[in-house]
Order: sequence, then C-alpha cells, then structure tokens
Amino acid sequence: MKRIWQKIKAALHTRYFEDLIENYILDNNHSALVIVAPKKGLNEEAENSLKAKLKAYKESLKPEQVQYLVDETLKLRKRQEEEDSQQDIEKIPLISIDDIDKNEEKLSFEEEIFEESKLLYHEAFTGKIAYVNSYFDTTSVAEDKIPYINLVSYLLGKLSTSKYNYIDLSNEVNINTGGIYISAAGYSDASSDKIFYPKLVVKAKALDSKLPELIRLLGEIIEGSTIDDKARLKNLIAQAKSQEEMGIFDYGHLVAMNRTLSYFSPSAKYNEILNGLSYYKFISALNDNFDKDYEDIVHNLRVVARNIFNKKNLLLSITCDKETFEKVKRILPSYYGRLGSIVPRHIEYNLISGNKNEGLLTPGKVQYVAKGFNFKRLGYEYSGSLQVLKTILSLNYLWNNIRVLGGAYGSFANFRRNGSLVFSSYRDPNLRKTLKVYDETFRFIKDFRPNEREMTKYIIGTMSNVDSPLTPSMEGEKIATDFITNLTYEMRQQERDQILNTKAEDIQSAADMVKESMDEEYFCVLGSEEEINANKEIFTDLVYVFE
Repeated sequence: MKRIWQKIKAALHTRYFEDLIENYILDNNHSALVIVAPKKGLNEEAENSLKAKLKAYKESLKPEQVQYLVDETLKLRKRQEEEDSQQDIEKIPLISIDDIDKNEEKLSFEEEIFEESKLLYHEAFTGKIAYVNSYFDTTSVAEDKIPYINLVSYLLGKLSTSKYNYIDLSNEVNINTGGIYISAAGYSDASSDKIFYPKLVVKAKALDSKLPELIRLLGEIIEGSTIDDKARLKNLIAQAKSQEEMGIFDYGHLVAMNRTLSYFSPSAKYNEILNGLSYYKFISALNDNFDKDYEDIVHNLRVVARNIFNKKNLLLSITCDKETFEKVKRILPSYYGRLGSIVPRHIEYNLISGNKNEGLLTPGKVQYVAKGFNFKRLGYEYSGSLQVLKTILSLNYLWNNIRVLGGAYGSFANFRRNGSLVFSSYRDPNLRKTLKVYDETFRFIKDFRPNEREMTKYIIGTMSNVDSPLTPSMEGEKIATDFITNLTYEMRQQERDQILNTKAEDIQSAADMVKESMDEEYFCVLGSEEEINANKEIFTDLVYVFE
C-alpha cells in the first residue's frame, strides 16, 4: 500500500494522469449508442407473456409434480406463520435494561442575539472545524409561492454568480470548505401538527483557517447568484424534474405516507407542497412551459429569495470550540451584510386538504400503501411507549404480515410526538390486503402477551434508535431542531422514562387508539395503474402521477 501511495504522489509531477485520460477517454475510438425508448402497454405484454409461460410450464408437469409444488408452497406458508421456538430464541444473547443509561444526554448551548438575529452556540471539540448552519424563516413567502422555496434551495450553489461561473463556484466550494448544502422543510411543533415552522436551511462547514472563504462564498451564493441565466436555469429545472421523478419510484413509501398525512395535518400539508407529489407537479409544469413563463419564473424566484434571505428571518447555529467560535463571530458581520434587513411580513398559512384518500397511478407493477390519522384529534395523548409499539409492529406484526406473507419489500409504523400515526409499505404487490392488515393491527395489539425477555428485546431495540451516536455537527443540528420545535430536555427525559418502563399493558392500551385512527379511513396508494383501477371504488380521487 505504501509503494502504491508513493507511486501516486510521484505521478502528480508527471503526465501520468493526463496520459491515462487521453488514452482511455479522449482518444478512445470505441463507443456504443444505447437508445431506451418507452412502449405503451409493455407491462401488460410482459405480464401476459409470463402468464403464458407459467401456464405452459404447468401443462408440461405431471399431476404429482403439480401437487408437489402445492405441498411445498403450503409448507412454506405454514413455516412463515409459525413462531420460533422459545428454546431457539433464548440462544440469542441479550443485554439487560439496567445496562442502559436512565438519563437523557443533555446537550448544552448558549443563546444570544447577534445583529438582530438569534444565535445558538454549541461548544464541542471539532478538530478546528466550524459548523455554521443558517435557518431562515420562510413565512414571508406567499402561500401560492411555497414550491418556489424548494426550487430556490435547489438552484443556489448550482448557478453562476457575479464573480464565478457555476463550475468555478463548485471548485471554490470544494477547495475552501467541507461543503455548502441548502434545503427547505417545515418543522412541526413538538406538541401539535397544526403548528409548524417553515425554514430554508443552509448548512456549511470549514476549517477555522478557511472561515473567511466560507463566509465569502455563502454571501456570494445567497446574494450574487444569477437567476436570470436562461440556458442554465432551463437545464437545472429539467434536472430537478428528472430527480423528482426518480425519487417517486425510489421513495414511493414516503410519497404515499406524506400524502396521507397531508389530508389531515397542516404541517404535513406544507411539506407535501414543498417536497412531495405536489412539488413534482409544480416543477413539471415549470419545465413544460419554461420558454413561455420564463419571465414570471425569474420574477418569482427573485421575490421569494429576497423575502427569505433577511437577517431578521435568521436563526444561526454554530458548533465548534471556543477559539474557533470567536473567529466565526469576528467575520459574521460580512455575512450579515449580504442579507436584507427590512422587517418581514409573516404570513399565516391556511393549509387544509379536503381529500381523504387517493390512488396515485404510475406505470409501475407494485404499490406503496399508506394509512393514518392524528390520534390527538381523537382525544389520546403521546407517550414514549408508542415508540416501543412502533418497534413491535415494524419487527413483528407488519413485518410478518406485509413482508413475509404479503411479499412486500418492507413495511413501517410511525408514531409522532405531534400525534400523527401512519403505516406504510414499500414495493408492495398488494393493495386491499395491506389496508386490511392495517385495519386489523388493533387486534394484534390487544392480544399482545410478551414474556419478559421479549419485552426487554423490544425496549432495547427502541433505545438503540433513541441513543444513536451523534457527531458534533449532528449534536448542533439536534439542538437547533429542538429549539425550533419547542422540544425541551424535560420532554425528552419523560419520553425516555416511558420507553424504559413500558409494560405489556401499555402496549395493549393503544389498541383502541389505533383502531379509531384506522376507522377514520385516511389512506393513499401510489402504484400500478392496473391494480388501482381494479380497486377504484375505494378511492375518493385517482391521480395520474406522470401525465
């Protein structure tokens, strides 16, 4: 390894890498052109071909061979439905709950006002790296322009600026920083999904010696980006559409889950408009009508960016050691100087969705099935024991019925502090069958009778997620998120106590809550056009995803 490293270092002073590029890329005459063309009805053709092939295979078998396959299938199904023997289960090593720290880790921070903005500082050893995260309130953006917030976050850093073209800008960022990442989200209040805090987040990091360059580049990206570069803007919007389209297939369970939550949750509705199927429809329309609407698009982007990037909208979160923090503070005024300072007009959004359920039709062969409601609307309260229930359902009931027996790739349960409850499946061949599994969940919960070892296993599994190791930058982000959402240390400690002290009866007591939530019939299915149309009577609306 040492000799290879020495050879690579020596090659930096010769034409070794240049010659490789010339010989194997630039002067390489070998090439292939592959054209991938869509064909309407291809899925149906493949399905019919498979059916014909299977029918022919079955007809080629003797009766006893067919019966053998049936018997083996029944044996498999029986084994899948059987529980593992207690003797086998006890062979697996298990730690004790007493081995888990009873106290929630308390992350310290200091809060101060800096240039009319709130600043959170988390002291940590970071190896002279400063993590500088900017949380801009976006409620000064008009309700009908919410999707532009996400588009602004996507474009910034990819556009040329007043000083750099976009390629040079990317090089400057890579050379001088550990990265600048921009995203948009709505943070739900810890206690209610009706209250949320829309933010555009700029995450940045650099060594203390590179802080001036980091701050300069942040200002250049935020204030100096050339939004009216028509060719570049058109290309980026096309890229954004393509990425969103791929994401619908890769993260279909999240699309269905967030769409379901948006039917009854204002905070989820905001995030669905910002990042969900609604945003895909928005970016598709922009892409399709770009040349006609170019002037309006540029105008809207400028107005939205101007409303967001205001120091009076800013919450700054910094994580580093004390010495580095003082360096950051000395150069922050140059960053604030690139931001607006007009008192913003904050808008109270009225985000209510009237749809209870939808079938989202795609050319795919599988489904992503989600169903949920907010249990606080039904008079129930959140408890940490629901996180244990989440573990139990995800690793037992949903896993066995939706993945093992149902053939889906995955299944999930989610219970949130703000009261939102949602079940979802991933790459699921079923639709009605999965919805029935969700509806029958309360029976499993009511009949849940674990022994002490099983209960301990589920609690430890839950705590492994609660106590995931955090890097200093992750600690800083956790502090900022808790600060924004009003989640206190005492609330986290209470949740921890409830998890560690969960008993079987705590799980059983959630049966009625889950049943009543499922009885509200809020669900969404993303998937096969054929399968959804075959069950169209259960949906309020059918929506073609890719029109």
